[in-house]
Amino acid sequence: LASWREQAKTENLAQHTTWRRLLYFFDDQKNLIGKKKDTSLVDDAGFFLSEKGAQDSGAELDALLVALAEEVAPTHNTVVKDNTANNSVLCRFPARVQWLTDTLNIDKTSWQAECPELDEWMQKLAPEQLSIMFAEEYLDNPISAFAHTLLRIDSKASVADPSQIHHAYALNYTVDGDPNDSFPVYAIKSMTGLYDNAIEIDPYPEKLAKYLQEDERDAWTYQLNLTPNEVQQIMLHVWETKGLELPYYFTTDNCASEVLRLIDVVRPQQHLLSRLPYAVVPSDVIQLLNEEDLLANPRYTPADNTVRQAALNQAKAAAKLGYQPLTKEAAQEIKSAERNPASSMSADSKTIRNLPIVAANNNPIDRHPLQMAQIGVGQRGDNNYIDVGVRAGFHDTLDRAAGFSQFFNLEGLAATLRLYDKDDNNSNYKQPDSVVLQNFTLLRGRSFNPVNSAQQGKTWGVSVEATRVNDGSQQDGTDHLVGSVGYETGWSWAFGTPSAGTGEMPPQLCYTLLSGTGQAGRGINKGFRVGAGVNAGCRYQINNQLRAQAELQLPYWYHTYQCQLRVARSRRCQ
Repeated sequence: LASWREQAKTENLAQHTTWRRLLYFFDDQKNLIGKKKDTSLVDDAGFFLSEKGAQDSGAELDALLVALAEEVAPTHNTVVKDNTANNSVLCRFPARVQWLTDTLNIDKTSWQAECPELDEWMQKLAPEQLSIMFAEEYLDNPISAFAHTLLRIDSKASVADPSQIHHAYALNYTVDGDPNDSFPVYAIKSMTGLYDNAIEIDPYPEKLAKYLQEDERDAWTYQLNLTPNEVQQIMLHVWETKGLELPYYFTTDNCASEVLRLIDVVRPQQHLLSRLPYAVVPSDVIQLLNEEDLLANPRYTPADNTVRQAALNQAKAAAKLGYQPLTKEAAQEIKSAERNPASSMSADSKTIRNLPIVAANNNPIDRHPLQMAQIGVGQRGDNNYIDVGVRAGFHDTLDRAAGFSQFFNLEGLAATLRLYDKDDNNSNYKQPDSVVLQNFTLLRGRSFNPVNSAQQGKTWGVSVEATRVNDGSQQDGTDHLVGSVGYETGWSWAFGTPSAGTGEMPPQLCYTLLSGTGQAGRGINKGFRVGAGVNAGCRYQINNQLRAQAELQLPYWYHTYQCQLRVARSRRCQ
């Protein structure tokens, strides 16, 4: 023990990056919610041997050394009495012990502890290789709108043949939420750490089926370039932490950040987690791992609706060549999930079928940056203006399509400033301010599921924003910033020729949406108004770099006041 202590002190192991990461200290992490550099994120006393372990990594290191010294068997054939029922530190904290014994070159044959539970768990999973699986963005379930990642644990059998998924397991980091909570409550608790995390380890086919068949989301899988020893160490660390109740933060401690944290434990020199922005989304992780050459052998697995869309595309192409239009009944037969249970997974869910479908253009490695800047020009009355805007994320239908599911549209935290070129010589109406905040969008999204495609689901949209309006109630004709919440529902149609051999929909999109909006603010008569209307538009894919969109909005606003002559001239009298 004295020798170990001296060596640990000489090498300052108590402050070693790996040791502190094993204890959930975040020395190189940004100041995120719930993360403090001088305190472990874990407040469970069972995770530490020392009473001061959560605040002092040195005290925890010394406590582990003492525990190891006490477990040295006096003779080769003697088993330490209290260690036969998984009570040994070797059984409780195998990753810490593994790192410490390797670092100090301790002869592990001197311990005689038995760890039947750990041994059984490792034998069941038989981890030989780890891969990261990415399920694409899915707007019809708001919790999955930003995509999802999990780790695939491969045994020797699934390494030899990746299609044999019944020999693999899924390691999934998710939120342990209350399903009885309403969605707003669920979302708030997920964002603020009021739910705990959950580490789930299930047969891989069960998890894959959820994404491919239930949600109908394409999946990409990438092998992680980790050594066998690193794979084993990660799994030992998962054993240590799988029962912890840690706060879950939807934007900072989620399925994506946990993958990087596990890799950081075995790659202390890379500091992956600290290189991401404050809010972490799964595609950020995929791109970062690709930049670090940690990804290999990408595999595309189309969702069930993608498989049916590929069959629909093929049938339409064949009908066109035969100068015979595809009948409505035949098309419906292909599109129907009940009548056409086509899938990438075999009927027994044991294997992935090798289908002749070209990979879609939704590989997250090809994704554009989420943060965008934009500029526009226009005219209002006699005043020209320039709009300058920024968007924190995510993607809209006019952005470059590569890296996202087709027609995906979700924007958040966007702001637009309007700079007016005022005509001070015009006295017919009040001139606007030189610079105004024209719009601040908290959230805006649309889910397009064209009725003539194999997509299942409705076409709908939602928006939560602050925007400038002029309802005609102001004597000077000025506009004001008001809060606005809107919802849309309707239909969409896809047109054109899809990419050959893929399960993609045709590239052109038209839609008709019935809308309802509520607005409130001091610039509106009596402080609020409600409206309904129709929004119709089309989006045209000119080429891979250029898109065009036109939309006509016909709103009808209801006010609780009578029109007066002085406001009638504003053309906003309702």
